[in-house]
Amino acid sequence: MHPKNDKFLVWARAHYGWLVERMRGLDAGELALFVKFFVTDRIVLSGKPTYAYEIAWVFQRDRGTIGNVLRKLEEEGEVVRAGSSGKRLKLFTPAREDVESELKWLKTDHSKDSDDWSREYHAENCPCMKLVGRW
Repeated sequence: MHPKNDKFLVWARAHYGWLVERMRGLDAGELALFVKFFVTDRIVLSGKPTYAYEIAWVFQRDRGTIGNVLRKLEEEGEVVRAGSSGKRLKLFTPAREDVESELKWLKTDHSKDSDDWSREYHAENCPCMKLVGRW
């Protein structure tokens, strides 16, 4: 399936593209951090592991660059291989602690927070907020 047919990936491309655009480019460390965030979002919000082609499509980078980032993150223990899908695709998930902390954060009530970072993370002008019927 092409990534543009996956509603989560379309949302992620709009959202992460907006974040990257606001930063006016990424160095290698920043790209690695955003890839780690994306892999965590993918498993927490859509329940699926991801692979390099999807990440490359979301961030509009070549697969070699994303493969290098994933290799580095795997060596550091930030992401782990979830197996393969039979088409020689290496699927990745975040480290277990990341998933647990993200799920805990999602279950808390943020309406009481005065400095809720999600207002900036998902500002009104973020294109992902305009997508109807998220995944």
